[in-house]
Amino acid sequence: FAQTIELTFTAEYKSQHIQMDSIYIRNLSQSSDTVLYYPDTVLYISNVGMYEFEPAKSVLSVSQNYPNPFTHQTSVNVSVSKDELVSVCVFDIMGRKLGGYENYLSAGNHVFSFYAGADNYYLFSVTTPYGKKMIKMFGCGGETTNDCRLVYDGMTDDQRAMREVTSSFIFSQGDQLSYIGYATIAGNKGSGFIDDVPSNSETYIFNIEEDGIPCPGMPTFTDVDGNVYPTVRIGCQCWMAENLKTTRYRDGSAINYPGSDETAWDNDTVGAYAWYDNDSTYKNIYGALYNGFTIVNPANLCPVGWHVPSDEEWCTLENYIERGTDPDCNLSGNDERGLNTSRILKSCLTTSGIGILVECESNQHPRWVYHNDAFGYDTYGFSALPGGERTNSYPQINFAYFGINGYWWSTSIYIYDFGYTSLIYRWLFSNESFVWRGAAGSMNEGFSVRCVKD
Repeated sequence: FAQTIELTFTAEYKSQHIQMDSIYIRNLSQSSDTVLYYPDTVLYISNVGMYEFEPAKSVLSVSQNYPNPFTHQTSVNVSVSKDELVSVCVFDIMGRKLGGYENYLSAGNHVFSFYAGADNYYLFSVTTPYGKKMIKMFGCGGETTNDCRLVYDGMTDDQRAMREVTSSFIFSQGDQLSYIGYATIAGNKGSGFIDDVPSNSETYIFNIEEDGIPCPGMPTFTDVDGNVYPTVRIGCQCWMAENLKTTRYRDGSAINYPGSDETAWDNDTVGAYAWYDNDSTYKNIYGALYNGFTIVNPANLCPVGWHVPSDEEWCTLENYIERGTDPDCNLSGNDERGLNTSRILKSCLTTSGIGILVECESNQHPRWVYHNDAFGYDTYGFSALPGGERTNSYPQINFAYFGINGYWWSTSIYIYDFGYTSLIYRWLFSNESFVWRGAAGSMNEGFSVRCVKD
């Protein structure tokens, strides 16, 4: 006998109920996942098998009203998966009917507006031949009369019915699920996170926080040299919003600076940095290029409370901004990451080209070289810029790909078949929309660094 569990999702931002864009559900125990797109906000799963929206069952969804509490007017979204007779009623706390609407509604998302009276509490009820749902609405009592009205505003532009499909999402009793709720807040992207082991039907409320904004409580931070960096919150991570440019480790000790001495750069085994083409004027716009030994130096490259990200932490970022890139972070070998992950991370500053916003066009550094299928969106404010690299191409050491490619270290070790040890890094091309994950050919390569908060 299979028990069906109903998981309902809603969201709040600063204690106000808001509409979600989508919900990503990951089964951490069995490595399967699925996505609900608004207006789908309910997941049905069997505790012994496969998740499904039951084809024979009509799915009814009623969003929390917004705004809530409200003074004069508030809106409610009602979604039905089939064409059917729908009855909508609003009652006061004593059960008196204050407004109603009954009609056949097409499958999709419908909007109702309620205009309040002098009361403080209301019940919004929706009934179909297959079920009934009710929400509580809180008024501020600003009106002087009880002249309430319920108005049907029609269907939204997004008229997708709730999906009645069978998914490959697998669930067994005792599995741990991870949920990410996505929402748009005044034009900005936001998200919330919940982990749970559901055994019965549950209603989850995401606490949505804005992404692409400075990290809460830490909009900037300062390194040991006194350089000040902006921060950006992306998902559950807090990142630097520009490249590191310190010349000293956390403990104040100096990092080697070989300058134009190619032999010293090539032979360094404790940590060294460079400015691109040995030109310090690039410091404030592209940051420094560090070799791999600075990353593993126990003196620590990033300031207190921050660290160089691991391969897994880069993977967490990739999975958040482009869901399903590598849900389990089964990282191995060199590979392309995501479809548009690079475009989402890149700064929009680009040489002139079709599709570039006027404010993003720039023929002066810092900027990317334009490519019609790969220019940056900078969706979350990560603002990746192409600082190039200092290569270790013995017998001549060169700087390369300035304004074209960007490279960023991780702390994760990679051991080649012939026994040589190096570090994993991320590589953004000006002409590709994916992120490349690879192992550096040498610890004496010079790449950029982004720190992530502990």
